[in-house]
Amino acid sequence: MSEQDAQARAGTGGAPREPDLDAAPMTPANAARVAAAGLFFHACGLLAGALLASYGLAAMIAQAVIAEWGVSRLGVRWTAEGAATASTPSPAARAARGVALGAGAAAVTTAALLATGAGRFDRGGLVPTTLAVGALSAGATAVWHELYYRGLVLRVTEKVKQPYFRLLAAGLAEGAAAAAMPGATPLEVLVAGLFGALMAALWLHDRGAVLACATHAGWLFTTRSVLRGGVFELAGTPTLLGGSGAGPFAGGVTAGVLAAALVAVLVVSGRRPGQPTPPDGN
Repeated sequence: MSEQDAQARAGTGGAPREPDLDAAPMTPANAARVAAAGLFFHACGLLAGALLASYGLAAMIAQAVIAEWGVSRLGVRWTAEGAATASTPSPAARAARGVALGAGAAAVTTAALLATGAGRFDRGGLVPTTLAVGALSAGATAVWHELYYRGLVLRVTEKVKQPYFRLLAAGLAEGAAAAAMPGATPLEVLVAGLFGALMAALWLHDRGAVLACATHAGWLFTTRSVLRGGVFELAGTPTLLGGSGAGPFAGGVTAGVLAAALVAVLVVSGRRPGQPTPPDGN
């Protein structure tokens, strides 16, 4: 709202209206408002998921739609304002790059599992329906997680000067979501936290949601649909490296690969503590 409008409302006895959350400066009060609104939308998504649980994929898509509709009104952007220039790749190109990064990270993790003896291939076979449903499921799940556990967290913390603290907050959010799942192991929570921090680093590097969402979707599609039933059947050993029964991508090998990837993204981005944080899509 312009200063003239505020003065006019004050002159007529009306109280100045609070700025829309989508464009509100991130003062402590507005951060609390954004966080509260985000939790409300998140709760709405969880309710929709519960009501549509018997429909499986429809529930995931409904949650993704609610997430996008909700957080877009809180200032979370697919591309940061002013971030797109003539040399910036198109959203489609950034998404394709992200899917390739996610699938590539899954391939590197698989190679590490096999090399360390923490994983093995069992008999599998091509299941087209698993791949088709898995692609849609991966996309919807990625949108839900990225917009809430990264986008919303980065929006609320956008005035924090140290990027590492923002990555830590996003990692803790993803870890908390994993810990809330029945039967989650401490190692699964650790892997989820590292993954959350890695995706947050991609948000900051790409200055928006596109690259992180696509990378997340590529990772999920490859690790779940391709390597766990759609084409191959990768099993982990009952050790810490192999996931201790929670799956090959929930063990120490995966944690090591994700930690190395996080360091690589930070190095490529040129981020160091104390550097000013550029606009990042929030």
